[in-house]
Amino acid sequence: MANQPPKLKDPSTAAFLSWLVPGLGQVYQGRLVKGLLLWGALWGAFFYGLQLGEWKVVYLQWDRDNRRYAYLCQVFIGAAAVPALVQYMLKRSGRGPWWRGYQAAPDQETLDDLYRQLGRRFEIGTVYTMIAGLLNILVIYDAYAGAAYARLEEQEEEARGAGAKQEASA
Repeated sequence: MANQPPKLKDPSTAAFLSWLVPGLGQVYQGRLVKGLLLWGALWGAFFYGLQLGEWKVVYLQWDRDNRRYAYLCQVFIGAAAVPALVQYMLKRSGRGPWWRGYQAAPDQETLDDLYRQLGRRFEIGTVYTMIAGLLNILVIYDAYAGAAYARLEEQEEEARGAGAKQEASA
């Protein structure tokens, strides 16, 4: 067949790489153009959302009375959201934030100021980063399972083979 899908490498490694950097698992599998397209689209959406929210929309806060559920979506973008997890762990261990507070949870006063200054842009930026993380779940699955069309082609070939056998026996 002229349009053969590439032989897939270790699916678990490909899935992890696509979590780490969207599209990297596809590049690892030999699907360079698809990997680069996914990387550009998802990191573009994620970093555009960060920029809309003045780099403050991704953070992890998981206190008893204040939970940031948006991070549960954002974390699937991988390495780009890991600093928030590091900042959260530093805060829980009693240490101050690193990287000038990049992705550290803001206090309530700072958060109120952000909402006043940015208005809807803060929420829109949060939504962009959440969508990018959620879409990366599909990218991770694609890296793990491979291209969907390959299985369809195999099924079509099996059906043709079965049809040819029936014609030959008739």
